[in-house]
Amino acid sequence: MRPAATVVGAGSLYACSTHSLIYQSDGATWTTWFVGGGAGTELDYVEGVGGAVSATAQASGTTIIASNAVVLDGSAIWVEVSIPYMERSTTGSLNTSLWDGSTDVGITEMWSQSTTTGRKSLYVKRKLTPSAGSHTFSLRGWITGGGTGSANGGSGPGSYMPIFIRVSKA
Repeated sequence: MRPAATVVGAGSLYACSTHSLIYQSDGATWTTWFVGGGAGTELDYVEGVGGAVSATAQASGTTIIASNAVVLDGSAIWVEVSIPYMERSTTGSLNTSLWDGSTDVGITEMWSQSTTTGRKSLYVKRKLTPSAGSHTFSLRGWITGGGTGSANGGSGPGSYMPIFIRVSKA
């Protein structure tokens, strides 16, 4: 566990083996000093169980899963999301978008409008080269044309796999 920045000398370094980061203390706070690891190094991983998708517009989509804030160095990364099953009622189109903060970086359409209900799993992997700095990625969903939708995952043995979002170095 990283000690408080106030109890180590200014200039002290702390290596985080979980995230391949090295932090430096200024005597008051820790700041990222080095982002280590090569291609495939996992920078963040979050699991969830999902829920109803109730938004009716892309710009105000329902957040299905979001990463933690990740400090990036401006090099390429992979963002991947897996949802065991998405479900919709008999009307409407169910869509998702991958977001980097407030910027939409890509859309998927799970179903176009029809009279068929159903379930589909979703796996999305996108290579991005975001600017250096802190980024939070999310997958958001919305319904158009009426109806309801949901994104669903489980939380343990005997249930569906969890929904997840992973950020890793490309």
